[in-house]
Amino acid sequence: MDKRLPELLKVAESKDVRFNWVLLMGGVNDLRRGDGNATRLFEGLQSLYAACHAHGARVLAMTVLQSGWTPRALPAEREPARQRLNELIRGAAKQHSDYITLLDTDKLLPLPANPAADPAAALLWDDGLHLSPAGYNRLGELVFTALRDKLPQAKAKTKTQGKTQAKPKAR
Repeated sequence: MDKRLPELLKVAESKDVRFNWVLLMGGVNDLRRGDGNATRLFEGLQSLYAACHAHGARVLAMTVLQSGWTPRALPAEREPARQRLNELIRGAAKQHSDYITLLDTDKLLPLPANPAADPAAALLWDDGLHLSPAGYNRLGELVFTALRDKLPQAKAKTKTQGKTQAKPKAR
């Protein structure tokens, strides 16, 4: 994606299209395939963040979800890399809060350790790697909540909610 996203942004710019927001969740497939180098994965994410910033877009940076998919589950030895990558993503959002907003999906959509003990959370997961349709709906709600007050039209609506609008005078 570190080559593809900048190209897509350039194509959009050539057509006079500018994105206000780009949502990025990256790293889980790299970790699952065995690239446990969190620093290298984060460098790739940083290049995506920078490309979005250069385009004039803000970034919703999402942390990497847990994984419990077997037999190709994220092996336990890769978990520290996932946690480190998430720390780096959280740090980037703090350091670049002018254009990066964090959505900590790792904390907000945890994979239940015991699905029988937490059936509501278990309904959000499909195969331990991907979310179920209900899980993707929940992710969409979390994205909306994270961006709601940052979108211009949402701010305009919020200002008028609860106020009685004056009716236009008839002429």
